[in-house]
Amino acid sequence: MSIKAYLFGFLLIASLACAFSASGQGLSLADALDNHTFSWSSGADLPWFAETIISHDGANAAESGALADNQASMLQAAVTGPLTVSFCWKVSSQQDADFLGFYVDDTQAVSISGEVDWSRYTTAVPEGPHILKWVYSKDGSDLGGNDRGWLDQVSIDNRACVDARNTSGVMDGTSWAFAFTTIQAGIDAMAAALAPATAGSGPFAPEVWVAEGTYTTSTGPQVVLMRAGVDLYGGFAGSEASRAQRNAAAHVTVIYGWGWRCIVGADATIDGFRVEGGGLW
Repeated sequence: MSIKAYLFGFLLIASLACAFSASGQGLSLADALDNHTFSWSSGADLPWFAETIISHDGANAAESGALADNQASMLQAAVTGPLTVSFCWKVSSQQDADFLGFYVDDTQAVSISGEVDWSRYTTAVPEGPHILKWVYSKDGSDLGGNDRGWLDQVSIDNRACVDARNTSGVMDGTSWAFAFTTIQAGIDAMAAALAPATAGSGPFAPEVWVAEGTYTTSTGPQVVLMRAGVDLYGGFAGSEASRAQRNAAAHVTVIYGWGWRCIVGADATIDGFRVEGGGLW
């Protein structure tokens, strides 16, 4: 590619970037990524930004910056494992020269290059504090495609949040802001997620995190029907990003049975609850 052609391509992409950026005005990266649990930051040579033109969910996504040669655009989040992270990503780049890579700390887990449409990647993050990074990087010459990477729908796939106080109108369990309002809804969602195989590395160990308060039922015969392999943890304030942050003594979580049998067990962990008002039936 000639220098003239390269400059034309770069200016065209820069123009598209302005259009994308304008379309995402007022959106945060957390909004674009459908994840308000992680603390997001962006940088390197140019930051990522929110836009509404290209997305997996039909609403919005994050897009890498308009780069020159030998530059990179980085998006990152600090997390505490163990957890299972899932995300959708897409790239349009010079094949095998410019890459969109995903890193856990400074170790690259996977990368994509060329024309790769939306796909989902799921991986286990080990115990302890870690930095998750998505980096779009260019080599020293030429370009291909739109010369961008996109990221959407970043979720903690092995965790569903439950908080009876949620009045947001969205109750899908993906974050504390959008928590389920019943324990059973969280258990059933994680049991459904347990069946499909996940790409990436590590086991899929689903958990349900329950915020403080009293959980009961007026219909019976049980408040909680446990599912094999889905662990249940109470004692959360409703803002934690890791299980290690909970304080069950300070944030009392009660399962109340109204004389019914409160819990029907299964091969799974239940921890951090006070059980009251139980019966034999």
